[in-house]
Amino acid sequence: MKFLSVVFTAALLIIAGCDGSPQGTDSNEITLHTALAAKVRGLDPGDIGDTTSSLVASQIFECLYQYHYLKRPYELIPQLAADMPQTSEDGLTYTIKIKRGIYFADDPCFEGGKGRELKASDFVFAWKRIADIKYLSKNWWIFDNKIVGLDEFREYTKGCKRREDVDYSRSVEGLQTPDDYTLVIKLKKPWPQITYLLAHLPTAPIAKEAVDYYGKNIMNHPVGTGPFRLKLWNRGSYIELVKNLNFRDEFYPSEGEADDLAKGYLVDAGKKLPMVDRILMMIVQENPPRWFLFMQGKIDAAGIPKDNFNEAIDQRGGLTAQMQKRNISLRIFRDPSSYWLGFNMEDDLLGSNKPLREAISCAVDRVKYIELFTNNRGELAYGFIPPLMKAYDP
Repeated sequence: MKFLSVVFTAALLIIAGCDGSPQGTDSNEITLHTALAAKVRGLDPGDIGDTTSSLVASQIFECLYQYHYLKRPYELIPQLAADMPQTSEDGLTYTIKIKRGIYFADDPCFEGGKGRELKASDFVFAWKRIADIKYLSKNWWIFDNKIVGLDEFREYTKGCKRREDVDYSRSVEGLQTPDDYTLVIKLKKPWPQITYLLAHLPTAPIAKEAVDYYGKNIMNHPVGTGPFRLKLWNRGSYIELVKNLNFRDEFYPSEGEADDLAKGYLVDAGKKLPMVDRILMMIVQENPPRWFLFMQGKIDAAGIPKDNFNEAIDQRGGLTAQMQKRNISLRIFRDPSSYWLGFNMEDDLLGSNKPLREAISCAVDRVKYIELFTNNRGELAYGFIPPLMKAYDP
């Protein structure tokens, strides 16, 4: 039987989270206990396509750019880049300076086990790797028909018998490194969205030493420049991250919006990052046991499941007296995500019948859906771009 679903315009959920103070194994170490709602598939950023793996890997890897998480709408700012890119008048050449003094975490893949400094060539290697047909990355869509010479590099890899035969020193005109701290990208046609993709985890730099050392097992041995490194990964059970001692001086933001979205989030302004020494992530795929662990104090933060909403939130929208007695605090924020129900376009009846699809879409009671399935924490969407993004048009 072919799958059939009903179109539902994207709803932006308002997620209410409860949290307590992170716990420590001793007075000198702070450990954050969290839970993941799905298994982690792999920690190789070039081939990550699911949100759970991305959540974990983003603690280990970094990109050229990131979003300022206290500003609304979200603002793109440098992360590994020293500044925003310099763009040629024709919009085809982007010159990006790389920050100096950024080091990969210590790992056996490096000489003497000491992480080396990040170079512009690490980005080129990572992106050629995504282009390599032998790598079978699910993220080739990012660069497909975008960068001068990269599609030709992909064609070249098709002729290599093995992954090991691919010559990554082969020149690509659109990816140049005049020096260790300068990256030049040449595009086939103007593509102003490129800076947003350079904040997307799959574009994170990769050390060739790590790929050479771990081979196909690199997905289990991430080596990045981020604030944490992987210590233990018990598949299906838990992941333990510890502070990357090579992490540079980075500090919590000292500015944000004046509205309610940023209130309370500047209490840690100016503190050195990361603010915890260890993160322990348990894999708990079902809502009831995850909420049970939170109520037992075994995890420090949790979203509120639909069926436990009245237990946590009173009629005024605040915490119930029971939750307040347990010294639990509430954080409410808008989630910049879009959710929808979609059609199977291969269905003989619906795939070629747009008026019928539109009629079914009009028949969906979105207000009732939000009431029943999100405890009224959703917002009606008027397009696929959520309100927190700069491109949103109300």
